[in-house]
Amino acid sequence: MHPYLLAGFVRRYASGKDDITGYRMLTISLEQAYANADYWHAHDHAWTLGGGYEFRVGHLRFAPEIRYQRWDVPYFNPYNLASRLPLLPNQVQVLMGIGWAWRPAG
Repeated sequence: MHPYLLAGFVRRYASGKDDITGYRMLTISLEQAYANADYWHAHDHAWTLGGGYEFRVGHLRFAPEIRYQRWDVPYFNPYNLASRLPLLPNQVQVLMGIGWAWRPAG
């Protein structure tokens, strides 16, 4: 088994496009079609700390890990929608890395 610690900086960027298409009533007998496309983006960052250990079973490598992330979610900004994403500033993740070792353990 090989224990390890990690510390670092994580950047997150998300973007997309909202398309809205429909009809609206102008009068009882007159309708107008409309379409609207709105591009959006969100970006923020986090500091992360974690640790785990790596072990091998034959050619397989396993690395369970626990990671804490503290997100710096920005205040409301109409050009950065990260403040409106449903995220908590503190996150704990439990991860499992699986890989292949060219030489078997032994």
